[in-house]
Amino acid sequence: MKFTSTDIANIVHGSLLLGTSNDVITGVSTDSRTLQPGDLFVPLRGPNYDGHAYLRQAVEHGAAACLSEEIVGGLAVPVIQVGDALVALGELAGNIRSNFDGSVFAITGTTGKTSTKEMLASILQRRTVGLKTEGNFNNLIGLPLTLARLNNEDCWMVLELGMSSFGEIARLARIAQPEIAIITNVGAGHLSGVGNVAGVARAKGELFASLTVGCSAIVNIDDSLVAALPLPEGVRRVTFGIEQNADVQATDISSGRETSFTLHVAGVSTSVTLPLPGRHQIYNALAAAAAASIIDVDIEEIAAGLAQVQMAAQRLEVREMETGITILDDSYNANPQSMRAALTTLGDWPCSGRRIAVLADMLELGDAAQECHREIGEIAGEKVDCLITMGQWADTVVQASGFSASEALSTHEAIAPNHSWGNRCCTIFFIRFTPNFRRCTFFASSLFALYTPPSQLWCCRLSLVHGL
Repeated sequence: MKFTSTDIANIVHGSLLLGTSNDVITGVSTDSRTLQPGDLFVPLRGPNYDGHAYLRQAVEHGAAACLSEEIVGGLAVPVIQVGDALVALGELAGNIRSNFDGSVFAITGTTGKTSTKEMLASILQRRTVGLKTEGNFNNLIGLPLTLARLNNEDCWMVLELGMSSFGEIARLARIAQPEIAIITNVGAGHLSGVGNVAGVARAKGELFASLTVGCSAIVNIDDSLVAALPLPEGVRRVTFGIEQNADVQATDISSGRETSFTLHVAGVSTSVTLPLPGRHQIYNALAAAAAASIIDVDIEEIAAGLAQVQMAAQRLEVREMETGITILDDSYNANPQSMRAALTTLGDWPCSGRRIAVLADMLELGDAAQECHREIGEIAGEKVDCLITMGQWADTVVQASGFSASEALSTHEAIAPNHSWGNRCCTIFFIRFTPNFRRCTFFASSLFALYTPPSQLWCCRLSLVHGL
């Protein structure tokens, strides 16, 4: 991006309080600590912070201009006064998008957003360069910051959209203006914000509702809630699935340490091998393949891109330890739908020892929390040999699993080298659901690889259930 302060004032409907329009602005930052010289500093407000307190620090770090909701003076760079800095950030990002001529893909769904994004980007980048969402930059702050990274060489954008309440996807879609939209699936997630699964479908469906004539909607035909979402007139419907006939389909499925299947697109078939475990990843691959086919990517190019995909850390990341332990690290985040998929993957994983699951609370489930944790406990009872649970809903998961609780340990006690399971060959599936368990990955590694216990490890009650 390249703007003057006058350009930005016009785009965001602001008033240029200080400075002239001669300075060139080449980036956007909301954090004065990581701001780069030439950036526009956007001071956001939240419950526990106010970016306006860091205006001078931003200028000292090289900000070329600043937005402000307040009248300020004494800064050595242009200051643009706006009514709402977050809204202004979105308006600037929308302008960047409007001046982009490449293909724009937007992805939402209860699960699979990030995996589908990575798969689609892996396919597209075999031919041209483009921009994709990094990390969790999928909200009203992250999406504009992603668009601000667009450069003249980029030929496409793959954007991930997240939500926790009604209206968020619609607002993000107005910024992203996608031409091709994917809803991976609909399940129990963010129920505290939307009430129930039907509410999730309605909230996710805002993405399809944003499409205009000539755009395409990529529809999971095996998900009844996604399949039932209405499309605006003139929007093309492209389906993908496994169980039902679809425009893009998978057959001959095999899943273990890798996942293979036959991909069918527009009457043409080819073999695909994903370097990833889990049958659920096939749906993500099909969604990516369907989106790529819209812009005429050849099926063999699609297969090659899928074969080269690299997932983000802590997304069913396979970690082979020197002790012979295998850790399936899915500790980034989860909800009931992704938990079911992950436990199924664990159950399918080749294992000569024991399958051990370490589970913590799932959040934002509202009144459905107890039932959702009970269901996960039942699945865990079928798929694993040993279960460790943490958090408020630990006992619910344990009771539903059918195992019998044997002891309660601190995390330090659990990872002690002399513990009874310490030297047994096993596979651990580890997952984190809450920021309170931020150090759980270190706990898992220490527990089964017999590392030195971390000195700052957060301690919690464990319900240890086993058949050791």
